Amino acid sequence: ADLVHISTDAVFSGDGARRDEVSAPDPIADYGRWKAKAEELVTEGSAPSAVVRLPLIVSLDPEDHVVARIRAGAADGQPTPWFDDEIRQPAAAEELAAALWQITGLGTRQRAGTWHLPGPESLSRYDIARRVVAALGLPHDSITAEPTPPSADRPRHLHLGNDRARRSIGWSPSPILS
Repeated sequence: ADLVHISTDAVFSGDGARRDEVSAPDPIADYGRWKAKAEELVTEGSAPSAVVRLPLIVSLDPEDHVVARIRAGAADGQPTPWFDDEIRQPAAAEELAAALWQITGLGTRQRAGTWHLPGPESLSRYDIARRVVAALGLPHDSITAEPTPPSADRPRHLHLGNDRARRSIGWSPSPILS
């Protein structure tokens, strides 16, 4: 059967270099390694399959876990900390869902292979949280910025190219919560 596998930008090391759909995964964290292994299993199958790598997903309605965490912290008077040195390309859940629907609607041969659906901006997790705070009308001190702990094996600057998605499905996402 045809398969569309949802993966992550975290299959890459996050060294700031642009990774295109043909770039080989080089994860540094367990989550990225597990996703890279899953991608490998999917693409080794006999049927043509698609691997769709998503960035951080942002949704106010329904609220994603980030929004819920910020709202809960604000309600309790406890600012939530967000890393200011991890750069990602977030995208809106609604736009990602529409793009996934377009990809699944393609013919088997057109759909097969790897897709990247990054958002149009490179933002830190703190920058994303600031936009959430503004969108919710919460006090700006509902969040704080902090660096990623040095001991954390986490991608620091993920940058995905999306040439295939732009060309094939017209992927042109909006900036999140701007």
